[in-house]
Formats: sequence, C-alpha cells, structure tokens
Amino acid sequence: MHSKLISIIVSTYNQPDVLELVIRSFQQQKLQNFELLIADDGSKDDTREMIARYQKMVPFPLIHVWHEDIGYRKTIIHNEAIRRSQGELLIFIDGDCVVAPEFVADHFALYEVHKTEDYLFMGRRVEVGPKLTSTLTKENISSVLRPWSVPLILSGLKKDTENVLRMFSIKNEILRFLLKADKVPDLLGSNFSIPKKLMEKVNGFNEELKFYWGEDADLFLRCRNRKVNIIGKKYYAVEYHLFHPRRAPQPDAEANYRERLNDWTYITAKKGLA
Repeated sequence: MHSKLISIIVSTYNQPDVLELVIRSFQQQKLQNFELLIADDGSKDDTREMIARYQKMVPFPLIHVWHEDIGYRKTIIHNEAIRRSQGELLIFIDGDCVVAPEFVADHFALYEVHKTEDYLFMGRRVEVGPKLTSTLTKENISSVLRPWSVPLILSGLKKDTENVLRMFSIKNEILRFLLKADKVPDLLGSNFSIPKKLMEKVNGFNEELKFYWGEDADLFLRCRNRKVNIIGKKYYAVEYHLFHPRRAPQPDAEANYRERLNDWTYITAKKGLA
C-alpha cells in the first residue's frame, strides 16, 4: 500500500491549543497510511511553532500550508493544500474537531468500495458542549472522547453535549436501518471525503467565496449537479466537534444556499466551476 494514499486536510486559524488536540487524535489512528496537511488561513507564529514541534514527533508527514492573513480566504488555502497533497483520497476536517481512532479507516473503507466511481462521502459529528470542552486537555482527551465515556454520557444527559450517541461507530446493517443512519441531507465541511481526481474535476473550492459560511455547501451542490454518488452516514467515521462561539455567517449566505439546494438547474460553470 502506498505510504501516502490518503491526504487529510485540516483547516485552522489562530487556535493552536485546539489544533494540538486534533493532531494528537491522529496519532491514535488505527490506520496510519496518511499525510496530514494543515490548511492555515494566516495564523500567528504560535501555531507554526506548535506544528513544528509535532513534525518531529508524529509518525506521519505533517505539512503546514500557510498564507498571509489578509481576510477570510479559507477556499484559497484549501485549494493550495489540495495542490500540495499526495494522496488519492482527500479527507477534510475542521481544526476544532477531534477524531476517533477508526476515523481514517472508515473513510478509507468507503474509498476501497467506491474508488472506481465519482463519489462524495458526508459524515456527521458529536457536538461537545461548552462545559465538557472546558475540561479537555491533551492528557485526558482520548479517555473522555470515546464510546461509553462516563463524562461524555453525563454531558449528553445534562444537554451540554448534543448528538452524544454518535460516539458509536455502528456497522450492523439492521441497526443502521433502524437508526436511519444512512440518511444525511447535506455536507458538513468538518467531516467529508472525496477522491482527489473528482476534486480536480470540479476545480476544488470556489475561490470567489471570501466570507464565512457556504464554501462547503457550494462544493456539495456542484457535486450533486454532476450526478456523483453522494453517500451520507451517521454513526460512522466518528468525530467530536469542540465547542466555541459561532461566527455569524455572511448575511443571506444560508438563504442563498437553501435556494440553490432546491434548484436542480443551479450550476457555476460561468467561472469554470463544475
């Protein structure tokens, strides 16, 4: 198996302490056949210094892809990370999401089945609440964010953490059917994968989008309109999103997305986007 068959692209911006937790979760992966690229939208030196420390510690290639901070340019730094990537499969997560030990293996298992076709896989996540997030450290994160974790279960019962049952990776097809676990309506940028060849066919992320929110939705719509095989799964490729205050999206961004979501004639070919 090629040593760089999988490329994981993690977005970040000035959250080195949280990003460190993310990197540590990749040290625990059962499948280590990947490279990890940090798509950094202009973070300060403390992020660069933390990544440099881990480049000497981790067993996989850790690549820091950075550009100057002159505004929100996530799509541009993502496309640069894609160009730098060496893998056949691209997995995308956000820099505030910790992944379970089978995360990479689950994404790769789908690729092994579907790699002869154009497909997009969309996963989901556990929304870790503010109280539990505040207790997490690099020493305890692997014991707290795992199935049957007492602190995680209690956080869910107290309504601090949302979708806590998604801590379980369920492979039984009967259970998945009963839980409607294969019904996912759209894409979360924090947990999806796509063959690199397909990403190149659709010309990557839309660099016209220079505001918070919508770049992942735009990619989803373009893939849908190409009639690619869109696969959605809950209780699979388990991921934990750490709490932070939400940034307000660009006015009308979500409304525009919802309109396009229901308009099957929507395309963006005028700018060379698929």
